[in-house]
Amino acid sequence: MAEMTERILRAYFTESKHIGDHGTLTELAAEVGLDREAVEKMLASDEMAEEVRADESTGQQYGITGVPFFLINKKYAITGAQPTDVIVQSLKKVIAENQITVLNSDDSMICDDDGCEIPNKKN
Repeated sequence: MAEMTERILRAYFTESKHIGDHGTLTELAAEVGLDREAVEKMLASDEMAEEVRADESTGQQYGITGVPFFLINKKYAITGAQPTDVIVQSLKKVIAENQITVLNSDDSMICDDDGCEIPNKKN
């Protein structure tokens, strides 16, 4: 998938190819080692239509109108091309806000691959 994605992006942005054309997509897929006939069959069918519509619906729910769009923890969004420092600061904020606070660290069970040990309580 990563190789095909990279190939599609290069074809569009560097080579100015029409990536909405089935013939172009089939050629690109064959270049990265996908089965040409399987790709042609998939593109000619509605085999992936349900998945595509679900992705479109999810994108609409999140208000995605362009790329790039980074969604983190289904809660935080970074939209558009941003400088590295903006992305780093955004990620630091997400991490800080999502740290787990342990409320019962003194009295909790200790568990590992061998099971759980209930701590002795001193009265």
